[in-house]
Amino acid sequence: MGRVYGRLTGAMRTDDKPIAEPVAKAVGKKTAKTTAGYCLLGFVTAVSLSLAGQQAIAQTVPSITYPVLSAGSTGDTVSRLQATLKLLGFYQGTVDGTYNASTQTAVTQFQTAAGLSADGITGPSTWQKLLPSPSDISNTAIVEPVATTPQPAEGPAAEQPAEQPAEPAATQPAEEPAAPTGPPILRPDVEGGAVAQLQRELQQLGYYDGDIDGIYGEQTQAAVISFQTDQQLEADAIVGPSTWDALTRALN
Repeated sequence: MGRVYGRLTGAMRTDDKPIAEPVAKAVGKKTAKTTAGYCLLGFVTAVSLSLAGQQAIAQTVPSITYPVLSAGSTGDTVSRLQATLKLLGFYQGTVDGTYNASTQTAVTQFQTAAGLSADGITGPSTWQKLLPSPSDISNTAIVEPVATTPQPAEGPAAEQPAEQPAEPAATQPAEEPAAPTGPPILRPDVEGGAVAQLQRELQQLGYYDGDIDGIYGEQTQAAVISFQTDQQLEADAIVGPSTWDALTRALN
């Protein structure tokens, strides 16, 4: 058998060389092309399987649907809503699973910042902005928290601003007593037109014979005392209402 193999190979190396070389080259080229074809086919198949696998995985991921929440709602979904709003800076209260007034206010502020209808109700549109899916992340604008003014604490502990003291009422100047409607009261050393009138009346009655100078001097004083004595008045040299009345009666 070995001799036959040797003869055959020897014949191919010597006598049949013109035939053997072309055959060997043809076989080599065909084998190389076949190998390259198998490699290309394997790569295309692998890529196709990879893409198909990714599509299958994407189709098998279930979409999460959140319930509509509003004031009065309770449960774990409310807690998740509160935690998300707190992480974004819109909620400052306790994560207790109760959709209270503070939660509703935080939702309203988030909706305003996100360009949604600010109704305080957490529906599909609000959930989509709060927890967007991966396909929506690239198209979702970053929502900045709205600056809020801290509210004062409620209850008796809250300090009330001190009341300002009432301004004192403007002091009205004391009213001066109304001037007497009757004749003035005259005393010694007084001067004026009333004294001159007194002197004239006493002169007409014969009690005064001095100058009409409007000066309540000693001579005028003596005339008044004399008149008061005659009229049975108190002789004090003060010409008051009683003395003026007596003068009027005497002149009439």
